[in-house]
Amino acid sequence: FFLSTVATKHKYSRKQEYKVSQKRRTVENVLGNGLVPLVFALQGNLLGFAGSLAVATADTLSSEIGVLSKDQPVNVLDFTTKMKRGENGGVSPLGHTAMFLGSGAIALACLALFGDWGLFWITLWAGVFGCTTDSVLGATLENEGIIGNHLVNFLATLSGGLGAVALASLI
Repeated sequence: FFLSTVATKHKYSRKQEYKVSQKRRTVENVLGNGLVPLVFALQGNLLGFAGSLAVATADTLSSEIGVLSKDQPVNVLDFTTKMKRGENGGVSPLGHTAMFLGSGAIALACLALFGDWGLFWITLWAGVFGCTTDSVLGATLENEGIIGNHLVNFLATLSGGLGAVALASLI
């Protein structure tokens, strides 16, 4: 929450100039990003909780910081098609860096709390997987008007949580 708040407020006036600022989070934002981690937490599923929380953090940081990139975003589906700043499915090197930092922050918290390097790596990669899933869903289903942003966030956090559980079972 702290990292997301800082990222949202970072260079807010520039985001307003670009017309990509988000002033307040709605109940739908909170449910889209927080419902899956809550369900995993209530189940006592640490892997699912950590993975889904890593997605939410990675997605928020990559979106809020990535829109400030000096590089023009490209489509996540082909990495060549130029896109507008803030457009669903657009990615940039700065956004990818923020994605890894966001996911890594949750992974580091897991490492600090549990001292488990396996949990660290699973959380890190689950966050990256889920955040990438978010971009792909945004570039396809959301841009086609089939689903909205809140469902994209829900599905992305779910993919990260389930991805963490699946990855752990493979190791």
